[in-house]
Amino acid sequence: MSMLPLLSIRNYRNLKCLEIDSLARVNLIAGKNNTGKTSLLEAVSLYASGGDLNTLLGIFRKRGELFGKKKEDNFESNLSLFSSLFYDRKSDISEQNCLIIGEKVDCIKERSDSMLSVRFIELKEEGKPSNVVYSIGLEVGFTYYTKTYQKSLSYEIVYPLEKDLESLFPYERYNKSLFKQNCQFIDTTSNSITDNSLLWDIIALTEKEAYVIDALKIIDEKVERIAFVNDELPQRRNAVVKLSNNSQPVPLKSMGDGMNRILTIILALVNAENGFLLIDEFENGLHYTVQEDLWKMIFKLAQSLNVQVFATTHSNDCIYAFERVMNDTVNDQQGKFIRLDRVNDVIKPVSFTASELDITTQQDIEIR
Repeated sequence: MSMLPLLSIRNYRNLKCLEIDSLARVNLIAGKNNTGKTSLLEAVSLYASGGDLNTLLGIFRKRGELFGKKKEDNFESNLSLFSSLFYDRKSDISEQNCLIIGEKVDCIKERSDSMLSVRFIELKEEGKPSNVVYSIGLEVGFTYYTKTYQKSLSYEIVYPLEKDLESLFPYERYNKSLFKQNCQFIDTTSNSITDNSLLWDIIALTEKEAYVIDALKIIDEKVERIAFVNDELPQRRNAVVKLSNNSQPVPLKSMGDGMNRILTIILALVNAENGFLLIDEFENGLHYTVQEDLWKMIFKLAQSLNVQVFATTHSNDCIYAFERVMNDTVNDQQGKFIRLDRVNDVIKPVSFTASELDITTQQDIEIR
């Protein structure tokens, strides 16, 4: 599957029917609180994973929604948990209560050449009359139109909600791996020591090591090398760097939040080749003076590694830095700024071209 040229989301959390009719390689999303910025990133991650259960559970964990779940009450607990994915937390099994994410979803006909759908269904028990329902399941379906074969491929997964989440074995009707895409999601906290060390292991001794060093040099030009060493805690490794003016390795954590944030972003980017990079609140930990150089690197690597980037922000400094990089002649067709607005309790997107964003920032017009 290729880069998303556009995006439609129906019935996901607070996004009742969101349609963005044009996307770029690097997309910056702004908007007030509760306008669905994080929900948009989650929706893209679900689409990229093909509705994978681990991705769903990861979203629940980030939002703290697995807290207090009791194993002895699986059905009611799971129904409440999964219904949080749906607009207005609906848990009914009607055809209208369907969560859909796709390249282009008709919000009336609910159809797309490439889309993920999630809904509640009745589960029947074999050997019993067809009108006897013994449980409710979560059905995840994916349809993808492939130009190579000129046909649509599809699959369905059903998660029975009466089972414990840790032992949920879905009934799969197709090989889901055909639909799963590479996706790296950086949340607002970002600095995951374990994740960073694992991502480093994947690119170690490859040309991608140089990209990481170059990114860290945005803040400190003395950085020459990086490695991950064992911590006092088992199965945990910390990043250390070699500086040109110091014979001993220096813990990266001691060099400030900005260095650690850049390491997280670049490691995720170089590991998202031919897929998606999602960054929630891009500016976290980053001084405004380094953001333009970081955006330059992101635009360059996203192009060379075929990565589509979605980032959110609350910061004018982040928007100004993004605008300057987007208006570079090399990047004028590679970036897009999108603001999400709430209009009559419905989230609507407003997109800005490079020239339009240039005008708004020069005139200091509020667009966050």
